Amino acid sequence: MSEHTEQMSRFLNDSNLTVSRKPKMALEEITGQLAYSYHEHRLCFVQIDELENGQYLPELQGIVRGFDDESVHFNTLEGLATVELDSIRHIFIPDFIKWYDK
Repeated sequence: MSEHTEQMSRFLNDSNLTVSRKPKMALEEITGQLAYSYHEHRLCFVQIDELENGQYLPELQGIVRGFDDESVHFNTLEGLATVELDSIRHIFIPDFIKWYDK
């Protein structure tokens, strides 16, 4: 088991692991998705429009806790995260199939 854990750790820390650039969304699309995540308590994936060492950061994953004209607050596994609204490049809300709908 420790060998598998070590391999996974190396894979996740691999410098060749890149995040693909998502298409830039209009502010109206972004705020619509944010409102949907907030009202329906849905998980969303957010790509920030910033590069670090020439690469996009991993997507923020969370549920919108609230937002205003300038910032968005997310509940994530790591805790509360706040993001400036105008720094959001792309937002995606997956459509999970519930086990009882199969």
